[in-house]
Amino acid sequence: MSNPRRILGAVALLAIVSLLAPACSQKTATGGAASSGGGGSAGGGVPGGPPAGGGLELSVSVPGLGAKIVKTATVSLQLPRGSFAARVQQARAVAARNGGFVADSRTAEGDLRSGSLVIRVPAAAFDMTLGQLEGLGTVKDERIAGQDVTARFVDLQARLQNWQAQERVLLRLMAQSTSVSDSLKVQGQLQDGQLQIEEIDGQLRVLNDQTAMATITLDVAEAAAGSTSTATFASAWRWALRALHASITGVVVAVGFVLPFALIALLCAMAWVGVRRIRARPTPRPGVEG
Repeated sequence: MSNPRRILGAVALLAIVSLLAPACSQKTATGGAASSGGGGSAGGGVPGGPPAGGGLELSVSVPGLGAKIVKTATVSLQLPRGSFAARVQQARAVAARNGGFVADSRTAEGDLRSGSLVIRVPAAAFDMTLGQLEGLGTVKDERIAGQDVTARFVDLQARLQNWQAQERVLLRLMAQSTSVSDSLKVQGQLQDGQLQIEEIDGQLRVLNDQTAMATITLDVAEAAAGSTSTATFASAWRWALRALHASITGVVVAVGFVLPFALIALLCAMAWVGVRRIRARPTPRPGVEG
């Protein structure tokens, strides 16, 4: 039958190991593997602790992982007037065809309909899906991002394995407890460890989901009437009117500048012609008296 002092010593040792766990997991994130020597050895037991076979085996190793990237994109599309419903259905079909789904959607009714879709697709189909969605309209804005979460993923895995190893030891200590007080002390440590395991496991599930499935936010809105060819014609017409106005203004300015000189030249020419005519008129000779 186990000595209560041995159980208490093992619980104290586990408390020390739990304090050292973050440092061990940080080393794992940078080096690819972590090993926590919380005082135990495989099969050798803990000094003053349970016999061989019940020792603190807290060796942790994390297998090599590929890059973990969270891919996201936000695309704004302008759609032809009256095509909103059809293009939204096409966007849903694109998501389904590439193994994804529409996680969220909203629609704003009105003269010009608009809305947005949050599309989740496998990360491997991210680029293909994005290109097909861009073909549904005119791209007005686009933002693409990729966040590398590999280091955080490795760190969480190392911490999870560490806490799971401590949980196994505490369960063995619970089975060896000989009194209610010993059981309660071990149980408190066990509950804390299980809470940490659940929290880390939840974070890993979120990261796995974010890296396995890319997220594309598609904002769509119908274009105003005449915003394409009609708008181009109107712009050209306004440009022609401005050019005509500028031409007329230039002619008026030129005429206003030249007219005074032209009038002066005309008056001078008329005066010169008048003088010539006067000089050319024959002088009357005096008559001969007889």
